[in-house]
Amino acid sequence: MKKLKTITDSSIFTASVLFLVLLSLYFVRLRIPEFVTADASTATLVISFDKDKQRTFSGPIMEKMTVLDALLAATYGSDNIKINYYIDPQNNVNLSSINGYISLNGHGWNFYVNSELVNTKDINKIYVKSNDLLKAEYH
Repeated sequence: MKKLKTITDSSIFTASVLFLVLLSLYFVRLRIPEFVTADASTATLVISFDKDKQRTFSGPIMEKMTVLDALLAATYGSDNIKINYYIDPQNNVNLSSINGYISLNGHGWNFYVNSELVNTKDINKIYVKSNDLLKAEYH
């Protein structure tokens, strides 16, 4: 009987960590020659938890970087911001919470690209462009 090779949780975790480290290094402007061009484009992300509490991140964008990628890269390694989400079989983002601000009972997160409301389920499909202003607002 042939034994099937399986991908272990640790190899998935290792690959995920490596990807996020590279993405975050790029996003916080560390110059890695393979990824950075001389004319790196930048974008800004503002996460508004309520009227008085927000965090702002700014940095270079990568080719084909999505709003979700920018959100994850901006908050990667932050002890202060934790994101809980999953992508369903239809490739839609289901955002459970950001930093304990839960999407439940009429509350949730709205995302904007240059002041235009985008559907949260699509933030993994919307590409970030140079000088974009991304906002995540809890309501």
